[in-house]
Amino acid sequence: GLTQGPAVNSPGLRFIVVPRAARVERLGVELGQRHQPGGVAQAVQTGESMDLRGVRPYRPGDPVRDLHARSWARVGQPVVREYQQEYFRRVAVILDAEVGDADPELFEAAISLAAGVVRRAAREDALIDLLLVGREVHELSARGGSAESVLDTSLDILACIRADVPFDGDAVERAMRPFLGRLSAALLITLRPDDRRRSVAASLQR
Repeated sequence: GLTQGPAVNSPGLRFIVVPRAARVERLGVELGQRHQPGGVAQAVQTGESMDLRGVRPYRPGDPVRDLHARSWARVGQPVVREYQQEYFRRVAVILDAEVGDADPELFEAAISLAAGVVRRAAREDALIDLLLVGREVHELSARGGSAESVLDTSLDILACIRADVPFDGDAVERAMRPFLGRLSAALLITLRPDDRRRSVAASLQR
């Protein structure tokens, strides 16, 4: 009884329910750093090796130790060195969407596990490079952004996955082949760990 007025109806809307990320304590694989010629655009600082990219005008907040005295003297204004990282941990997550006769709740758990793996890898300062769900490859590192934004993007992708997409080992290998040289690890999440999946995993490892 505090307010009065005409009834208002809003148009319908849609929203995405994202999966709950499972709590993953450790990945159980070594995330060694791999050389990435030319660095990784918009990557967070996760590498140990920084190569000199060039110099640029000083911006407030730049480290004083990066000032380049000779260039400053030449152009008459402060100039700093700009570095580019060359070594990164890059991880691929492959989610097998073939459910078969498995309990649908198990597939939901697999999706949550994939989300948890993405979060755990990000906390270990790894770049989540690829997310392969069913037959779709999503290059996450190409989009740049922080670890949290990559996790948000991953959750959006995992929320829309179609269940019961038949597993095609040859298609997985073809999709992964262009990226294998730069990856530190690839994690395959499946409800059906049969010989066919193990063969694909062994092939990717080789």
